[in-house]
Amino acid sequence: MQIGYRSQYYSARGIATRRTLEPPFTLVGQHRTLAEAVTTSLRQAILTSQLRPGDRLWQDRLSHQFGVSRIPVREALRQLASEGLVTLQAHRNAIVTDLTAEELEQLYAIGGTLEALAAARGVPNLTDSHLDEMRDLLDQMPQHEDRPQIWFELNLRFHMVVPRASGWQYLIRLIEEARKNLGRYVTAQRIYEANLRSWHAQHTEYYRACHERDVAEARRVAESHWTYSSDALQSYIRSLKVGKSAEAHAQGAIAPTSQHTHPPRARAAAGRKER
Repeated sequence: MQIGYRSQYYSARGIATRRTLEPPFTLVGQHRTLAEAVTTSLRQAILTSQLRPGDRLWQDRLSHQFGVSRIPVREALRQLASEGLVTLQAHRNAIVTDLTAEELEQLYAIGGTLEALAAARGVPNLTDSHLDEMRDLLDQMPQHEDRPQIWFELNLRFHMVVPRASGWQYLIRLIEEARKNLGRYVTAQRIYEANLRSWHAQHTEYYRACHERDVAEARRVAESHWTYSSDALQSYIRSLKVGKSAEAHAQGAIAPTSQHTHPPRARAAAGRKER
């Protein structure tokens, strides 16, 4: 039986509220192990904001929900922690992590540097098979723009072709983890819809550089692609802050501005006492 459960959600101000996670989680996709299936299901829930920053994940409740023992749940939480999506806590539970604006800026800067390095190492090793895969993924992404999660998976596969061609396993893992961690921000509705066209143009430019085996151009495009996305996200965060500031100002503008602290009748009574 599938069940939902209550979770405590912390806002950016640290205020705790209670909410129920609906719909309940189910295992998605076909995987070699139960741990992989649980990992994929929880990762998808985080990337699609079904699980939000601050949501607590209890091993016993997740094992009940998925119909598995605690062992694959524990392994899944460890994997998600290595990707930066959750933070492990006492008693083998976890909490969905959030990234500050400064942390996002750092992660984008690091990701751009790493992917530029991957281009330097990987582009010379690209085969016709690699390029065919990139071309196919490039063509598929526009067909799934109405389904951000599928688009994101295709986008991830597209960007991982070159790093995998580099043969540097540690570099591959770092880039993949960074991209997975940023997926929930990339697919946020306002950011996603506002930047799809620009992203597609940048992907096309990157593919062209790879196809021509132009290492210098591939490095430039790879890094500028990360910089563009970072600027778009930072701009969105600033707009949210401006919106909140304007709302607070508007609320202050309609609040009473009288310097008197007593209601009219109280002030009149106070005046009579003075006389």
